[in-house]
Amino acid sequence: MKSSLSRRAALAALSSGLFSLAGCGGTQLGESTAPTPTPTSPAPTPAPAPRATRTYAYVTNSGSGTVSIYHVSDGGALIHVGEVDAGRNVLSVAIHPSGRFAYAVNDGDNTVSAYTIEPATGMLTPHPTGPFVTGNQPQQMRIHPTGKFAYVGNFADGTVSVYSIENDGRLTAGDTVDVGTFPSGLAFDPTGGFLFVESDDRVTSYAVNTDSNPGELTLVNSAGTGGLPGDVAIAPSGRSAYVVGLLTGEVMVHPIDASGALGAGTSVPAGDSSHAITIDPLGQFAYVANFGDQTISVYTIDQGDGALLPSGPGAIATGPQPGSVAISPTGQFAYVTSRSENSVHVFTVNRTTGRLQPLGAPVPAGTGAFGITVVGIPQ
Repeated sequence: MKSSLSRRAALAALSSGLFSLAGCGGTQLGESTAPTPTPTSPAPTPAPAPRATRTYAYVTNSGSGTVSIYHVSDGGALIHVGEVDAGRNVLSVAIHPSGRFAYAVNDGDNTVSAYTIEPATGMLTPHPTGPFVTGNQPQQMRIHPTGKFAYVGNFADGTVSVYSIENDGRLTAGDTVDVGTFPSGLAFDPTGGFLFVESDDRVTSYAVNTDSNPGELTLVNSAGTGGLPGDVAIAPSGRSAYVVGLLTGEVMVHPIDASGALGAGTSVPAGDSSHAITIDPLGQFAYVANFGDQTISVYTIDQGDGALLPSGPGAIATGPQPGSVAISPTGQFAYVTSRSENSVHVFTVNRTTGRLQPLGAPVPAGTGAFGITVVGIPQ
């Protein structure tokens, strides 16, 4: 999502924004004969009971340099837990697949703040060796599905910083990869075999090496997007990439073949200053935040070819300057930050159409509420 100082200036101008068989005994000559036991298979091992989870929301407050923490109730309400300091112009939060660690990306400090997560409360404790240095104006962090590597897009450098994630959550810096002008949006395909990076007027596919040189990125190809994208997401099938256009007000849908290569895109209308896209965790719907016209565009995802089908009639009104959208793990609720309102708008999700219905009043957040991440943490 384009949220650095320079991108925010552009937005403001645009919006002015994972047997055994029982033994059979034999007999010897002269021994009495007993019935031969019938071979049986052991009883199947019961499946482990699912681990209980608690759902939390983490909101980045770009103006106040903090992360607001909320417990998400069964009814979808946000219950404020507390705040934690991050860095200047904190934009987004990434959660480790284990649910043990959280990372906040600080555009103004060129760092990533790391935290351990308290499962019972969702509170964040700063990592003793952090924060960790990135490139210039980091925007977004993505963690590999294995939990072993992390990638940060650096908007002003035109690079992606690669890190190994240690068992205690520390980040160890690895390669820095040149990816083109103004990168910010990054997304993995479902297998973690490919990382897709949007930058300037293109989206680029990289193969992820998890063997000989762990975390290494190898270029596959690029596809043009029409100018200054805002974010990228990948269809649950892994067969389509969705790139939102900050200046074009559209979503470009690019096919992805088995080698990870991107094909030419087709355009789907969105809204004014479209800059962030979120895929429903159940894989049915996509949501685009339109900074300029204060709306959320809703799409149904074709489960065959990954096409986006707009869910009518029209976009969903939300608070001013919507920063990002998050969907609860159950798919029942949606949360949209409002940057200039310093709040989070809560919605219920129609599981047939994907449409959003407001649920209660906006929830207060910190100054410049922008990124939001909603996640279930194992207890």
